[in-house]
Amino acid sequence: MGLCAQGQLVCINNALECQVTIEPGTRRESCANPGVDNDCDGNGTELEDGVAAGTPCDGEFYGPCTGSPGMLGCAAGMVACVPTHPRNLESCDNRGVDDDCDGNAEEITDGFSEHEACSTSAIGRCGAGTMECLSSGALCVAPNTPRPETCFNVGTDDDCDGNVNELTEGVPHNTPCTTGMPAHCNTGRLACRGAESTTCVPTAGYTEVCDGVDNDCDTVTDECRGTMACAAGSCGCSTAAQCDDGGNDAAWVVGCAAPRCTITVGGIAITCGPGEAVNNNECTPP
Repeated sequence: MGLCAQGQLVCINNALECQVTIEPGTRRESCANPGVDNDCDGNGTELEDGVAAGTPCDGEFYGPCTGSPGMLGCAAGMVACVPTHPRNLESCDNRGVDDDCDGNAEEITDGFSEHEACSTSAIGRCGAGTMECLSSGALCVAPNTPRPETCFNVGTDDDCDGNVNELTEGVPHNTPCTTGMPAHCNTGRLACRGAESTTCVPTAGYTEVCDGVDNDCDTVTDECRGTMACAAGSCGCSTAAQCDDGGNDAAWVVGCAAPRCTITVGGIAITCGPGEAVNNNECTPP
């Protein structure tokens, strides 16, 4: 009986046999499944085991249901004493009246008071709203509406399509692209450039070395980090130009951790200060 009447065909000893899929007594009656004979005892009107729907009860009712006789029924998934007086749905047309007799006269629709937080069917930032009364009745209204995706607000679902990873409409972050740069720098992925536009950023940048190639894909060839410069095929410091007293001090690398220049005055060797070059046998600031 009930749910236990359901079965499935299986082969036993080369013959089809219908075996039950739910054994009697393995399930209990519940308001989560009203009107169904869950415990397979032949009674589909039970709310819980041995508790029949419609059994008279005493309850405290509100609004139009005040003084109404009660009967056992299901409310919010649980057995409860509910009024026999007809209950109406809450509506905006009858503010301040407890139409559904639940003790809350502030509802404009079942379960929601006016201006109460709610969720719309929209996605992302457009999903959160408040319950409001409109000409069509109570509706969950979201203050945020879809707007175009931009780099100005990366990580936010501006257009409320469920995708927080778009840079512009329909263009996800990290979309493969070509940069137009030579060699290994031509392969890239889309990213934001500032707050207004997107750009194709190379994905294969390497450490810059002094080989005549833009290794790190920043459009500059053979640049060295910090205060270093290319010397003999690698980034480093060279003291030859700044210490030759020949006016080639433009080659001096400011702050470079190179050996200090020296001059001789009256037969005495003097070491110049950090970064100082030699001009007319004098230590001069860079």
